[in-house]
Amino acid sequence: MLFIGFNYVKESFREYGIVNVSNSKLCIPKSYELIVNVPYLWFIDDEDLDENAAGGLYKISAQEVADSITGYTYSHINQYNVDLKHEITGIIWGLNQIGKPNGVAEAAWNVQTEKTEPAVDFNESLNLYEIGDRRFIDTWWSLAKTPPNPRLDAMPDDWFIGSCIGKKPMNFRCKRSFIYKDFYFTYDVQAHDLHLIPQIESFLQVKFEEWESYCKA
Repeated sequence: MLFIGFNYVKESFREYGIVNVSNSKLCIPKSYELIVNVPYLWFIDDEDLDENAAGGLYKISAQEVADSITGYTYSHINQYNVDLKHEITGIIWGLNQIGKPNGVAEAAWNVQTEKTEPAVDFNESLNLYEIGDRRFIDTWWSLAKTPPNPRLDAMPDDWFIGSCIGKKPMNFRCKRSFIYKDFYFTYDVQAHDLHLIPQIESFLQVKFEEWESYCKA
């Protein structure tokens, strides 16, 4: 049985939110916290999230990420002439709350049978493939490294880049998932930083290890 809970502890001058999922625990400084213990975050666009799941919304500042990753874009001017900071914002769920952790990627891999009007278009500027329903390919789509080929034995582990929404060519963001022990973190990457996904997820690995270590201090 899954247990996910949130409470708080003060240690010296620092306050943490404690996130328990099964046998794993994170102690996350309040400075990263936006919303916690929400029964259902209706604005999440992942198709495979359990609507009864509880989750927490967290933000890592663009400055912290840019200081940690060479070449990361601190901000850009979007289509509304707003200087948009490239913060990493996402939700921490219990992994057992997710019915199909790779559900969005699998839908893209099987686009020929799962979409009404399947589309697989090569994006030269990104050197990636845009995959989705032809009727909505300019509204939401997936990005992947190669055209899908379900005739292969299995979808490659690193094939899927993310599920995207926004305005092309560069004012869009893509949602990805990151798994750490019993935690499932869905977060957004801006188009400008898609080429840095390996570095971003190495950064997240270190960040989750850090949050875990605070519980042991």
